[in-house]
Amino acid sequence: SLKTVATNAISASICPGSSLDFGGNNLTTAGTYKDTLTGSNGCDSIVTLTLSLKAVTTGAVSASISPGSSYDFGGKNLTAAGTYKDTVTGSNGCDSIVTLTLSLKSTSASSKSASICPGFTYAFGGKLLSQAGTYKDTLTGVNGCDSIVTLILAVNPTYNETVEASICQGASYSVCGTSYNTTGTHVTTCQTAAGCDSIVTLILT
Repeated sequence: SLKTVATNAISASICPGSSLDFGGNNLTTAGTYKDTLTGSNGCDSIVTLTLSLKAVTTGAVSASISPGSSYDFGGKNLTAAGTYKDTVTGSNGCDSIVTLTLSLKSTSASSKSASICPGFTYAFGGKLLSQAGTYKDTLTGVNGCDSIVTLILAVNPTYNETVEASICQGASYSVCGTSYNTTGTHVTTCQTAAGCDSIVTLILT
């Protein structure tokens, strides 16, 4: 009688770049492979392998950060704009490649000027300023990043003047819109063009 030749069909899948040992060969590409073995009855036994490659997944993400901050990607703290790749293990056990496009948000800078009269204050950055100078304040912009505002503050001048004048009987002398016609010392508070008080002392004869 004839002995039976056994046949067996199996399937397997591997990740791209890896190999599978089948019949002494390291297989790396998908396909159908056969190997002949000696069965328990002493006859050839044919094993057919159908080998497939698992899919490598790719993903793309994008993010933006403020200048001076960082973004954690693949265990690295990224601070510069650019395209970055990270390889992680996918759900099928194969490498999965994630591509990150990182951009930097824009920051803004602006400046403004202001002036005050001596003895007055100007509110800026939570402080009341009374001295001339250049001041900076950092605010959070609409995109969540720092915005720098620069203030140039001036203190307008005031004056303390003494004027001596003499007039004829019946005439008058005007200081800052006020007329005087009597002999004596007259003190008048005037406003400068910038709106600050100045003192004018008139000595009239």
